[in-house]
Amino acid sequence: SVLVIPAESVLVILAESGLVILAESGLVILAESVLVILAESGLVILAESGLVILAESVLVILAESVLVILAESVLVIPAESVLVIPAESVLVIPAESVLVIPA
Repeated sequence: SVLVIPAESVLVILAESGLVILAESGLVILAESVLVILAESGLVILAESGLVILAESVLVILAESVLVILAESVLVIPAESVLVIPAESVLVIPAESVLVIPA
């Protein structure tokens, strides 16, 4: 699957689960077939069917059908199962092997 990462952020890669997170003020979550990129502050909600909630900044979503969304205000796309990760709060993800790369 395609992965796009903006500069000026701390990159955390969980190799085993293939999860990618851009820390600092934004989040990047890479699922099986869904890629979500959030710039600066905002909330990201991601599910297998492509659930995303974004705010304030340009957000790009790449799924199987190549979906692209640009938004300044809050945009919500409903889906079955939901994973919620607030950008402002501390993000903790357990993993056996974690690779951390500063931008």
